[in-house]
Amino acid sequence: MDLQYGDGSHKIFGMENFGNTCYCNSILQCLYYTENFRIQLVKHKLTTHDQKLKVSGVKPHGFTTKYDQLVQKRLREQGKTNEERPKSNRKGSIFGLKFNSPSVNVVENKNNYIIKAKNCDSISLEQRIKISKSREFQKLDLFVTRPSNQVVKQSNRNDYSQSSSMLLNDVQQQTDQEGSINSNSSVIIVGIPKPEINLLNPVNPFNANPNSDQRKRSALINGPIINLDTSLQLPTEQKDFTALLYALKDLFESMIENQSTIGVVSPNYFIAKLKEKNHLFRQNNMHHDAHEFFNYLINEIIESLNKVIGVENNWCNDIFQGLITNETKCLLCETVTSKHEFFLDLSIDIPPGEGAYSLNHSLNNFSKMETLTNQNKFYCNTCSSLQEAVKTIRLKKLPQVLVINLKRFKYDEVKDKMVKLFDSISYPPKLRLFSTSDEQHLLYELYALVIHIGGGPMHGHYVSICKIKAGLWLLFDDETVELVEDSYVMRFFGNGPGLASAYILFYQKCVENEEYGFDPDSIYTGDDNSILSMDDIEDLPNNVEVESENSSIASSEPPPKKDVFKNFKFTNGDEESTGKKSWVGSLKRKDPPPPLERNASTSSTTSQTEKRKSIFGFRKK
Repeated sequence: MDLQYGDGSHKIFGMENFGNTCYCNSILQCLYYTENFRIQLVKHKLTTHDQKLKVSGVKPHGFTTKYDQLVQKRLREQGKTNEERPKSNRKGSIFGLKFNSPSVNVVENKNNYIIKAKNCDSISLEQRIKISKSREFQKLDLFVTRPSNQVVKQSNRNDYSQSSSMLLNDVQQQTDQEGSINSNSSVIIVGIPKPEINLLNPVNPFNANPNSDQRKRSALINGPIINLDTSLQLPTEQKDFTALLYALKDLFESMIENQSTIGVVSPNYFIAKLKEKNHLFRQNNMHHDAHEFFNYLINEIIESLNKVIGVENNWCNDIFQGLITNETKCLLCETVTSKHEFFLDLSIDIPPGEGAYSLNHSLNNFSKMETLTNQNKFYCNTCSSLQEAVKTIRLKKLPQVLVINLKRFKYDEVKDKMVKLFDSISYPPKLRLFSTSDEQHLLYELYALVIHIGGGPMHGHYVSICKIKAGLWLLFDDETVELVEDSYVMRFFGNGPGLASAYILFYQKCVENEEYGFDPDSIYTGDDNSILSMDDIEDLPNNVEVESENSSIASSEPPPKKDVFKNFKFTNGDEESTGKKSWVGSLKRKDPPPPLERNASTSSTTSQTEKRKSIFGFRKK
């Protein structure tokens, strides 16, 4: 069944923060750009309905009401000021605007800074190529900031989560000096400052280098705001056990069907239902954990679908659920005991120490053998006693979407409290895993990640970085959205600078042929017999004589397909002295026999454009 109003893959919406709800916003953005999840959710109980071009809500939006009141107040003050001010003898221009009006200069300045994406030369060549292939993205306005070249002490204002209701309390224009486009520039999509042309003293003043609060205020003022303060479902569908399922469906549907490509969504009803169903999320002044929220939400959706459509038709299980096998082998009788467990994500320990580790290394440790001895002996039912054993965890079935949680928060016995780990762990853009059920290597691609900014688990801020269908990476910080380069995604290994580190990684299974750009089975492997298969022989014309009834071509079975990767092993890219074969990671050529020795050439393409810095102020080491 096709979606009536499209799949929404090109829509870009920020999400309003109601006070410490960044944990929710970051996860919802990652789920929205999980294409299969978004499509299946919108298709669930799909009915023919009018397009939701705009959603104003039952009650007026709080921010909009406050903003309108502030604009009216400024207009009244402006009217009194104009009456007291002596009239100028100079004539106005033919357009009816005064020569000395600051609004004219502001509008002209603003128009020079805002440019269509298809005409933006300030971004990298790779980004421009991707934009040229996306008609929807070409039409978007981009705003490239111009930060001052002077060293300015920046306040660390991105490690906390602020409610949108506070953004209009102190409206002041930033006084930082304007600079030029440089490596510290950001490319804003949602949150472009657009001052009111009818106000001499705008509520949303123009700024060439707006800070985080100014961007969020601009995003809400520009709109449109999808005000979801009630359920959009029929009364028959509004049941308690499916409340979160349909609240999320309303959220995604409203974003997909909105008449605007960009804007801000206000998930008021979803947050209200979340707090009703789980008391852990009711405290607004608490810093909640994004990983806990993800697990709770997916489990709620799975349970709701089990009751509505049945376990066998549960599409959410097909997307996120994998299977691991715990195998325990008794070293005395060699009996193997297996236990299967389903998982929605893999929680990976971060190795302690100053050394840098990779995700591949950590996944290898996740599945390595563990000897159960001494006090940890295994009770063997065959031996009817405690025996030494070997325990192994294997990935039996891998899901379509692999979610990996990096366990950055742990209890410190010395400090007697939970602390955040800043040990470095690198994550690859492509991840190869081995499934024991079909004995195949599966290739996964990173498409979204949640970043935690802060010095500890009890405070901080969450943002998300997602890859949209156009192949571009976007940074979502509550209400605002920013375009970032591919290299920016790989900056959050945990070892700084700054307090930002990757917390949750989203990988999706990808098709090998599409990733390589060719069919690996079609490669010539060096065997002459592999050139002509039995199917080719049957298609030969009648005038072609076969040499003999017993020839290798006529009588032998077609040779088995040789693995094109037989001369490769998959490692994490680092040579290790242990000599263990790694089953995840990148491609590495084994050492071939001396007579056929070849040096594999490696190359890398590095963008020659200047790297930019996001609003968080992190520099690449």
